[in-house]
Amino acid sequence: MLYSTLLWVARLLIAFEIVVALIPLLPVGFWAVRLCDAPRVQALMLLIIPTTCVSFLLISDYRRAENLLLCSLILFVIAWQAWHVVPYTPLYPREVADASNQQPSTVRLLIANVEKGNRQFEEVANVIKRLDPEMVVILEINDAWNEGLSEIKRTFPHHVGVVRSEGLGIELWSKLKLQQPQVRYLVSDKRASILTDVIGNDGNVFRMIAIHPTPPGLLQKSGDERHDSRIRDAELSLVARQVAQGDSVPWLVTGDFNDVAWSHTTRLFARVSGLKDPRIGRKLMNTYNAKYLLWRFPIDQVYCSQDTTVHEFDRVQIPGSDHFGVFVELSLPRSANNRSEASSNDKQETNELIREGQQDANDE
Repeated sequence: MLYSTLLWVARLLIAFEIVVALIPLLPVGFWAVRLCDAPRVQALMLLIIPTTCVSFLLISDYRRAENLLLCSLILFVIAWQAWHVVPYTPLYPREVADASNQQPSTVRLLIANVEKGNRQFEEVANVIKRLDPEMVVILEINDAWNEGLSEIKRTFPHHVGVVRSEGLGIELWSKLKLQQPQVRYLVSDKRASILTDVIGNDGNVFRMIAIHPTPPGLLQKSGDERHDSRIRDAELSLVARQVAQGDSVPWLVTGDFNDVAWSHTTRLFARVSGLKDPRIGRKLMNTYNAKYLLWRFPIDQVYCSQDTTVHEFDRVQIPGSDHFGVFVELSLPRSANNRSEASSNDKQETNELIREGQQDANDE
């Protein structure tokens, strides 16, 4: 009886694990498929149960072909999920090197999704004061947050962005001088992004983009359907293409991507843009959901030009928010060769994602 029960538990859980692992390979934007990109760490943790069951089965009958097959399938899923996750651990070479003591800092940046319904204004202001960043990207800033953080906002002389309800606000506050700051609506007229040149602490200019694209699975205005991933994917693709087509100025792209660092779309973004991820070789930096320990994913991102170095890179508690913040101190190069690593297929896919996402936005 026990043998039969363990066999069925192993069969069902391994089948579930294989579906979750491989379904993101489907070239579709359906939100449920795309969200399966996220829980790869959780899927690895869940494998403890079928692995235990199969270990018992092998001890009981190691010659049975099905037991050997189940063991092989478990090893395949472990290898597949680990291939996505291990680069975001110290087991992998760092993609962005540590800064030396002699390198001057270019920027100290905080990315903070404050959560629109959160009301811990004073506590969040104290976090900003303690970290003392030169630039802050505030996401989901609405009228209440704009008022609640007004005192500390005044310590940043340069501002650009929009204050909006429904989690659609985005602002950049800066003590560093901004040149030609713009608010842009890349795909959807509901989702703003920010583009600006910045004069860093070292006196050199870098270009910065802050984004907060539409998350897949978000209910549409009608409340009857959920957004798929195509509007988000189009925005990431447009930013990547702009960086690749830009001049030799260093770039910094950041924000809540609403996409995990290891997804196909984010990796495509990195290849097309040529930008690098400080997470790689350091840590997962799971930023959402801050309220659930076992259900967290790395969706708040920082990408920078090649030859950038890192003084500090860490996750920060944002009181009352469902996101952790990201605090980073970087030294950016004087000039950058943002060499795209995209293949012809990558470029074709990027163009298709942009076209489909723009069509989706027009149909909203």
